[in-house]
Amino acid sequence: MRRRQGFLTTDVLGAFALLAFTLVASYAVVREVAAAREYSDARRNLRLVAEAELDRLRGAAIPNAARVLPSDASLRFASAPGSGDWDGWRVVTVIAEQPMRGGRTVRVRLSAYLPAGAESP
Repeated sequence: MRRRQGFLTTDVLGAFALLAFTLVASYAVVREVAAAREYSDARRNLRLVAEAELDRLRGAAIPNAARVLPSDASLRFASAPGSGDWDGWRVVTVIAEQPMRGGRTVRVRLSAYLPAGAESP
């Protein structure tokens, strides 16, 4: 009796199952990396806008940075008088937010002390 050459059906099915599992796992990893990169890029852009706004308030010749915000992002300001060693100054906080997919929100909050007579937000 001759021995048959080739693969059994179970061998082929096992190989397909292993390939499918590998592809699904790879897709999940790629999707997570893409989401992390999107979050990181949004955070970096919001930080640059917030820093530019603080520089503008300090008196730098920078155009209004809020123009480069994505349409779904927001920019808010908060101001409070300084106390203690910071009497005569005020602390200005710039808060930039952008909603992301999946219900997450990217939020950047930067603060700086400015002289009391400096430009108001």
